[in-house]
Amino acid sequence: MWSIRTEPPFLSSVRFGFVPWEEIGIQTVAGGEYAVTTHTGPYNQLGKTYAEFLGQWLPRSGRELANAPCFEVYLSDPGSTPAEELLTDIYAPLREQEAMR
Repeated sequence: MWSIRTEPPFLSSVRFGFVPWEEIGIQTVAGGEYAVTTHTGPYNQLGKTYAEFLGQWLPRSGRELANAPCFEVYLSDPGSTPAEELLTDIYAPLREQEAMR
């Protein structure tokens, strides 16, 4: 259910001509290690998955969050996917192991 990856799995949307508008913007996501879990279900239940992921798994893992924001990657189209089947990857940046010692 949980995994650790070494960098985000996507390219910058700027490369594909994305233009931000209103409250939508562009942010650079740092490389490094990320703990990742996949939430299955409605977006309004993401908080429960965050609570389990960061409140239960992370403390037991022996790792710590880096000083950077978590982010989500939406894997399903909410226009054509039932809410109960939506998939969302949640990425939590991890402190470098050396920095934890």
